Amino acid sequence: MGDGMVGVPEKEMKYFMFRQMKRFRVFDAPEELPKDRVTLLAVSNHYGLVFMGGINGMKVISSQYIALTDKEEGSINDIIEDAPFMTVSMKLPMHHIALSHDDLTLSVAMVSEEYGLVIAFFDIRTFLNKDKPQKRPFVYYKPEKKCTVLDLKWNPTVSPILAICMSDGSVTILEVTDIIKQHASLPATAGITSLCWSPKGKQLAAGRQNGTVVQYSPVLQEKKVIACPPFYKSENPVKVLDIHWISTYVFSVVFAAADGSQETPPDVVIISLAKKDEKKEDQYLNFSDLCFGVTTERRPHYYLHYLDVWDILVASSAASIEVSIIARQQDKVSWEMWVLEDAARAELPVTESSDDTMPVGVSIDLTSQLPVNVGKPSCLTINLRVITCHKVIEHPEQGKGVIPFKNSFLEKLIAPGIGNYPEKQILSLYPL
Repeated sequence: MGDGMVGVPEKEMKYFMFRQMKRFRVFDAPEELPKDRVTLLAVSNHYGLVFMGGINGMKVISSQYIALTDKEEGSINDIIEDAPFMTVSMKLPMHHIALSHDDLTLSVAMVSEEYGLVIAFFDIRTFLNKDKPQKRPFVYYKPEKKCTVLDLKWNPTVSPILAICMSDGSVTILEVTDIIKQHASLPATAGITSLCWSPKGKQLAAGRQNGTVVQYSPVLQEKKVIACPPFYKSENPVKVLDIHWISTYVFSVVFAAADGSQETPPDVVIISLAKKDEKKEDQYLNFSDLCFGVTTERRPHYYLHYLDVWDILVASSAASIEVSIIARQQDKVSWEMWVLEDAARAELPVTESSDDTMPVGVSIDLTSQLPVNVGKPSCLTINLRVITCHKVIEHPEQGKGVIPFKNSFLEKLIAPGIGNYPEKQILSLYPL
């Protein structure tokens, strides 16, 4: 769709590997793949819980059960049908779920023709309390307009604050406690298409229909406008599809055709802004169709996750079976695409009839403390109708340490003293 301003470097990476793990049946197979933009998977790394959304409800399972089951004998092609899921019935079809920064609040966005949009908020601790079998939201939010959630991001430092981008182009900032307070909003004429908080939560970056990115204060006062990359021409306008704020001056931005046409796939662009004291222009590095989309039947959507401990961006597309990696080079300025060995790539498995599957949600699980056999690549993926697992392993020569547990609940589940190598699990939710 656009040409990069500079060439895209690639690096053959032998010390970063994926391996498919066991698969789990979550819901009955759907008649067709969801075509709208959805995010139906969330992982609580504080409490070791995986949340999966469906049409009629939500399923919850321990992330440690997924990791431990992979140690058992059996083929990775077999589907485990009797996993110990907790089922939470919902009255409306779900299309977006997300967790607050402190992992205490789960937002669940639902919509129907009769009721419109409803966002329910759950206290995560209720899912751990066996004395409360009924898992009910503690508060609801219902906007006075008919639309869906296009994007929703919780503030990374002020846990009760979240930003919502609606399908009509409007934005709302909410504070969620036992009541809901609206702090600020932008009208539909703002043309917002995606959003992301800065790493410290002091500003909000919002992608727009005209291809620009605007930096706002937490009360939505405009601070700065980042121009659309110069390699996009006015005769073929683009919009911002997805955005991830990596660091103060660095953004990962996905651009797609402004008219919604899917004749050309979205581009993943790393934007590096020049600092105030630097006498150079902003840099745009276009990775183009990073995940090699294989379908145009679904609305385009990229799932972007940045892992600062490894300086990598994990990217998945709603139209692709692959997971791709962009990494910052050793100079801490340049970026490169990692080319993994064939046996080390993460790909979503095919159905029993050999049809491709695409994700409806992707999350990073940091809770695994099981020992890693470095001689065997490992990777974890979870699916919408079926859960598939891929473990991500970084070789100890390249590793930067195990991510520690953040609460006592998980520590009680796992024997102390195990887990010597850094290990992360990528959870992908997809229909099968």
